Formats: sequence, C-alpha cells, structure tokens
Amino acid sequence: MLHTLSRRLPLRLTVAGLYLFTVAMLQVSQTQAQNSQAPFRLSVIPKPREMTVTVETFRLDRSAHITLADPHSPDDQFAAADFIADVKETTGLSLKTRHSRGRQTILIGLLSNSAIQSALKAAAFAMPATLNEEGYVLSVNKDGVIVGGANVAGTFYGLQTLKQLVRGESTNAFIPGVRITDWPALRWRGVSDDISRGPVP
Repeated sequence: MLHTLSRRLPLRLTVAGLYLFTVAMLQVSQTQAQNSQAPFRLSVIPKPREMTVTVETFRLDRSAHITLADPHSPDDQFAAADFIADVKETTGLSLKTRHSRGRQTILIGLLSNSAIQSALKAAAFAMPATLNEEGYVLSVNKDGVIVGGANVAGTFYGLQTLKQLVRGESTNAFIPGVRITDWPALRWRGVSDDISRGPVP
C-alpha cells in the first residue's frame, strides 16, 4: 500500500504542476491580447490628477496649426512660441499660428474664453469644478487639441504637458488622444541645487 501511494504522489504533483502552468500561460496570453488593444501608455511629469487615454491620435502634419483664443494675449503668444520651438526641435516640424479654427487646430487660451468653452463643449469635455487658479485642461482627439488654463500660468503648464505627449518625427509626428485635468498641489514650488557637494543635484 505504501508503494502505491509513493508512486501516485509524484504523478499527482506532476499533473497539478502542468495544470497550474497551463492556467498561468493562459492568463499571460490574455493580458498580452488586452495590452495589444489598449491605448497608448503615457507617462507625464508631474503626474496629472486626472488622465484618460483614448485610441485616437492627432496628426502633426502640414495642415496642423495653432490658434490663440485671444490673439492679443502676450502670455499666450509666448507660450505658443515656446511650444512651436519645442516641436521644431523634437520633430523637425514647423507649426504656424493662424487665426482660423477648424480641423487640425491646436487651440490655446483661458477657460473663461468663449472659444475655449465652445470647443470643450463640442469635444464633450465637462468643465471641472475643482480647478485652482493655475490649473488647466487638455483635450486631444483626431480633429484637434484644446489647451485651456484657469489663468495664463495654467495655459503655460498645459502646453508643457502637451510637449511631453508629442511622438514621432517629421510627417509621422502625432499626439496620442488624451483628456487631462490637472492643477498644482502646492502654491509655491522650487528646486534646490547644492553645488558644494559636487555635480549632484
């Protein structure tokens, strides 16, 4: 009787091990299949408070351009110029600023501006109630991009986030579809760089 039990135990352990291995492999293949259908994995610094990634992409082709909701705002002009320079450096594309809107537009401005409000409404982007004075919203879909700030600093921060989302080069450059609502956690922020201990920030 003892010999029979001792012979069956390794067989049972082998069958149980094969079963567990098969289950694990099925889970891995299901996860890979889900990941292959999932939208882009995006990493933004600092991490936004709310971010939803979609499967759409905004193409940065020759028809893509920037429109300022308030063309007379020097702060928005500066923020747009800074974004254009960054896109030129990272992708080789030269974006232009136009007064016209429509498809392939990157619309920049304050959330209080009627053009920004109507664009967000058309994109079915609900205006957040929790935004502080330096907060912003960012909406990217295949037809356009909207960067709306609670104030000019918020608009600038929104464009800094948009810089990080640009992918590809030249005519293959694009921005993944995303919806972001963000605002600073601290009123005062800074960096301490102590050079007395060597070149280590």
